[in-house]
Amino acid sequence: MVNLDLFRDTSDENDSEPKSEPKSEPKSEPKSELEFSEITARLIEVGHAAIVGGLEWRGRLQVLKPYRNCNSLFSLRDRGGDLLQTLETAELCDLIRGLTLAERDLWYPRLHSNSPVQFFCMYLRDHHTREVVEPIVDWVYRETTNPYLPFGRSFGSDAGVHTYAEYLVFRASDRARLPRKLVAAYFETDFVVDLEDALCTVHAGKTVPDELTRFVEAKSATSWAIVSAYNPYSKELAPWENKRRHQRLKQALLNRRLQHYPAVGRSPDEAWEEPSFLVLGLSSGEARALGVDFEQNAVLFGRTEGYVEMLFCNP
Repeated sequence: MVNLDLFRDTSDENDSEPKSEPKSEPKSEPKSELEFSEITARLIEVGHAAIVGGLEWRGRLQVLKPYRNCNSLFSLRDRGGDLLQTLETAELCDLIRGLTLAERDLWYPRLHSNSPVQFFCMYLRDHHTREVVEPIVDWVYRETTNPYLPFGRSFGSDAGVHTYAEYLVFRASDRARLPRKLVAAYFETDFVVDLEDALCTVHAGKTVPDELTRFVEAKSATSWAIVSAYNPYSKELAPWENKRRHQRLKQALLNRRLQHYPAVGRSPDEAWEEPSFLVLGLSSGEARALGVDFEQNAVLFGRTEGYVEMLFCNP
């Protein structure tokens, strides 16, 4: 068993008791990855017990009470970053829950946990989709007493971000230098594609629909994009101008012998819509370049698995 005294915080112990030998200062870093693994395992147990039901997690949490100095370990800059990358999705979610509860019930307000770091660790791993990330973010937001969680200060409280949907919009608008309201509209848009014998609705940031995956694979492709030529850089044009631009896009796809199929982007209330094309076989760079050619702010891109990306094209 690992000696957890390495992490112990002795600041609250009675200094008046006789001491046979001087105590060393509590350490805020482990001596080995094994010790880090032990702390991580304890937090994962707490996080898992918290969602199973009952109050068992409270007893597991108390074991960690003397070891709040281990809080500083959970940073991607530390050696623990490599270990965190090896965790399964469920373990990483449980670790986030465990850190959130440890901070709230044991360490706060003297220390802030780095559960936002764990969230970014998960978010940056491309195979985690919105369906995976959104529930854990909502859980953290519901359970935490720290105003900086679950996104940290720069991406959270200072930006007025409190939900995963708001985070996606803020991050994208910051990178693309576009108004947040406009980017939010892109993420809310229903992209409906014609799969010849059925219609399929696609959303940015969510998992690629199974029916779209099967269709793309049946056409011997591994990637796809949804591109429009309407309303360059969100400047509304007359209907006849948009139709002419749409025909130009179609001709460009024919000239390049790219497989393409009808699609449309529309608002959830169907107050507006823009005809588009589902284009097969483009790389992400080629999809963005096509969007630039037709003066679009963004195009959708995806593969046969993973999540749907919003690629921004504005100069």
